[in-house]
Amino acid sequence: MPSWKLSVPGRTPATGPAPAVVPSDAAVDNVGYDGAHAHDEPQTRAVIEALPASPRVRRASDALLLLAALAVLVGAQLLAGLAHVGVRVTEHAFLESIVTLPAALRDWLSALAQLAAVLFPVGFIAALVGGRRFSLTARALLAALAGTSAGVLVSRVFLAPSHPATWAHLLVGRGGVFAVTFPPVAWLSGAIAMLTVVTPEVSRRWRVALWWVAAAASLLEVVVGGFLPIDTVVAAALGVCVGCVVLLAFGGPTSRPTPEQVAAALGDCGFELSVLKETAKGASGPAMFTATTADGGTLSVKVLATEDRDRDRLTRLYRWLLMRDPEDDRAGPTVESAAEHEMLAMVTAARAGARVPEPVVAYPVAGRRGSRGALVAWADVGGRSLGAVEPEAVSDTVLADLWRSVAVLQKHKLAHRLLRTDNILVDNNDQAWLVGLSLGELGATARQLDIDIAELLVSLSVQVGVGRAVSSAVAGLGAPAMERAEPYVQPLAVSGSTRGKARAFDRATASEAGGGRAQHVLRPGGRADVFRDVRAEVATATGTPPARPEQLSRFTWKRLLALLGAFVVIYVVLPQLANFGAALRALENADWWWILAALPAVFVAETFSTLLQLGAIPAELPFRPTYTVQFGGAFLNKVTPSGVGGMALSFRYLQKAGVDSGAATGSVGLQAIVTTGASIVLAAAFLAATGRKTSAHFSLQGHEWVFLVIAGVLIALALFCLTPPGRRLFREKVWGFLRSAGNTVAAVAKSPRHVSLISAGGLGWPMTEVVAFALCVHAVGGTLPFVQVAAIYLGGNLVASIAPVPGGLGALEAALVAGLSGLGMPVGAAASAVLVYRLLTFWLTIPLGWVALKLAERRGYV
Repeated sequence: MPSWKLSVPGRTPATGPAPAVVPSDAAVDNVGYDGAHAHDEPQTRAVIEALPASPRVRRASDALLLLAALAVLVGAQLLAGLAHVGVRVTEHAFLESIVTLPAALRDWLSALAQLAAVLFPVGFIAALVGGRRFSLTARALLAALAGTSAGVLVSRVFLAPSHPATWAHLLVGRGGVFAVTFPPVAWLSGAIAMLTVVTPEVSRRWRVALWWVAAAASLLEVVVGGFLPIDTVVAAALGVCVGCVVLLAFGGPTSRPTPEQVAAALGDCGFELSVLKETAKGASGPAMFTATTADGGTLSVKVLATEDRDRDRLTRLYRWLLMRDPEDDRAGPTVESAAEHEMLAMVTAARAGARVPEPVVAYPVAGRRGSRGALVAWADVGGRSLGAVEPEAVSDTVLADLWRSVAVLQKHKLAHRLLRTDNILVDNNDQAWLVGLSLGELGATARQLDIDIAELLVSLSVQVGVGRAVSSAVAGLGAPAMERAEPYVQPLAVSGSTRGKARAFDRATASEAGGGRAQHVLRPGGRADVFRDVRAEVATATGTPPARPEQLSRFTWKRLLALLGAFVVIYVVLPQLANFGAALRALENADWWWILAALPAVFVAETFSTLLQLGAIPAELPFRPTYTVQFGGAFLNKVTPSGVGGMALSFRYLQKAGVDSGAATGSVGLQAIVTTGASIVLAAAFLAATGRKTSAHFSLQGHEWVFLVIAGVLIALALFCLTPPGRRLFREKVWGFLRSAGNTVAAVAKSPRHVSLISAGGLGWPMTEVVAFALCVHAVGGTLPFVQVAAIYLGGNLVASIAPVPGGLGALEAALVAGLSGLGMPVGAAASAVLVYRLLTFWLTIPLGWVALKLAERRGYV
């Protein structure tokens, strides 16, 4: 293998050592970005072996733009919704100032804006059709239609309360080409959505011109009063969101350098190539090439593009949102600086004594459509990725050599930050080479070094088994280093690739443990977990007690419950305190024997809820842990609307017990359906038994919500059915999820035992509540028949379940009092009965359920 020199083109040995750095902007310009420059064609006649081209890719830049637009949209919408009175006053003053404009000027500006609103989209679509860009035309029309529809719904549902009442009156008399209400603000959403989709695929001059036209038309509409300022911001942000969704669904054009441009850049560096072979396309990471020079030398070449920097920014944002202190301080502003940093990290690691391929050069590369790229080249060491080696082929020599290099990095405070089997090469001599140092941190913190060890432990455990991975690490690093790294063996500390492989490993382990049987006994908290197994093995190997995982998450159960509790106290509980005195007086005047008889209903109801949970999953769950979790779910149901908290806790419990996500979702959904269905059946039966004619009238004021849901479903179906990425996502992710949920329901339906449990749980829970309510009615002197009391409770509970408030607080009380008084019970006595009932089944459940939830957490059930 030739001995490569670290150099930059144009340097000579006489000038002294030349570090491999990214040249200045002038050197970048020499590479060229279009056909007018000399370096578009490769300087050598190299044979280029390229992988099949991917015409469209999902870009991280579109996801970042979507997040930014969503932030603006949510902020503006909150301003319009929560401060609608102030917004109305401000916009009313703004409209009054517009009226003072000369009428001729206002009419002329209105006509100009309306003409631009018509000619702009029509002319642009005509130009695309004339250029025979039919695919782009279809995507632009889809984005425009979706953006306009979303704009109509948002403006009618969310923005209408903030509109000044005198808006239409102040615009009377305004002239123009069309009616005064044209164009609506939804036009802006459609136009911006269309521009967002077509911008990446047109030249820079077209991009600038199109955005200027859209901005000018919108500004003119604001000036003449056609658009309100807050509506304009919301519509523009909504249009960007819709356009980004279309781009992510259909993909956008890639800006990665072509193999010819990579060959040209290597030619500029003085390498005479004979073969340039593309080995990795770069769909989810940098593109990789193998370059063979005329003298027989071989280089491994990594090519970075702006897409890689955008993906890094998206990953950093994700980590910042989830982690309290991700320590992601190093972020180069350009791909050139990223290439320079990776080469510096390789040089530092190699000189420290770690086994790292010999770095050769870092250099800028011209990308497609005027974008910039950069390459990093090092001497090819042959071999293949450790992650691709069969477990039995990974020798102890490889593991020992790998941990020796890791020990060197640890000693010299150099964190790899992506230390996993994908970034380790194994050559024919059983030597392990470290690559992928793009995020390498010089002068790393102790935490970064410990996370390196933790990630490699998990990655190796998936590859060669937990025992071999831990024993080789202890031999290579020593017990103290392993003890320090143990708290960081957790999903949040490792990279997404390692988390994905760990999940797949856990699923395979669970499948083997289940033996393919639909029904088997599950152990709460006993789900296959490679992270837990690695921590346990480290504790055993070092002879120390198991360490608790370090708290890395920004959000915890305690914090979420604290926020949720604050919301409930401020918006729900405080208004109910006005009834606290009445509740105490009701208790004073009530017959305590009847109340004591109703007290066990708090515990009996959760027994039936537990039976429902046990029957809704084909596998066998123990009763006591399930009862504890269900009682904790009762607490969450009291502080979350529509029982969302309880369903989330049941889902988590099933997952921790080893049930896959699809089956857990099917089980939780089946419980919700059975509970609602049983309540409806019982309500109908008791209403029929009362012999009274009962009518209910429902008025759907927000019919726009129905249209919103229908439009969302249609768009989702279109994305899943019409786009290749959508079909692939449905086939690989969604369909398997739905099939697992369906198999769970089908397996439950085939088991008489589980059907009996579901029936008992589904019918027993509401009947227990009915009995408790009837006892409370009798406790305050009520004499209504049980059948009528049951009909009132079940009907009122169904009506209250529609209200989006935690536990139906306020809605259920009103419905029950109205029902009791409607059947002849005095209003005061009816209110007392309802207050006593809620004191037992709502307020008493909160402290008891909280204790149960903490117990379930402590025992690892959730």
